[in-house]
Amino acid sequence: MSQLTKQAIQHEFGEMLKEAPFKQITVRALTERTGINRNTFYYHYKDIYDLAEDYFQVRVHRIVDAYPVNGSQWTNGIKSLLDFFQQNRVIAMNIYNSMDYVVLEDVMFNALIDYSRVYIENKSAGRNMKEEDIKRIADFITLAITGCIMRWAKDGMRGEPSAVIDRYIKLFGSTLNYIAENADALID
Repeated sequence: MSQLTKQAIQHEFGEMLKEAPFKQITVRALTERTGINRNTFYYHYKDIYDLAEDYFQVRVHRIVDAYPVNGSQWTNGIKSLLDFFQQNRVIAMNIYNSMDYVVLEDVMFNALIDYSRVYIENKSAGRNMKEEDIKRIADFITLAITGCIMRWAKDGMRGEPSAVIDRYIKLFGSTLNYIAENADALID
């Protein structure tokens, strides 16, 4: 029952984001539309910003989790994520423009880090790389991807998401491959 209530709150929050800017959405209006009392809302969320963060996080993870973390489909997961943002542009921009950049960046980073880690592990297979170096390289790649996505959002989500990601891969793919395949030699 609790999970259903949380889903109902998130659904109605998304509907309200289609109609009004985030800053105009109140707990009172949300609870009236969902038919729950304020205590129920506060049982699930500490405030409207906590709801917005959870709303964003749930959707990001749902999209990324649809693609196996096996190293070969990581670009498809990222493209799907950007497609989702572009298709839900009003909601995405209302959240982006209303929340702390660091919070959104952390949500994105945490959703994508496993893709980068598996990518590095696959590329460096058979090499004698330390786990801490794999983590550092994965962090670097994930920060780069996250930064590019956040910049794309800041610039108004212009361009076809697939083309945006393909362009980055053309520009930086060989560098990432080189780092992943030669990190053990570069570090020692």
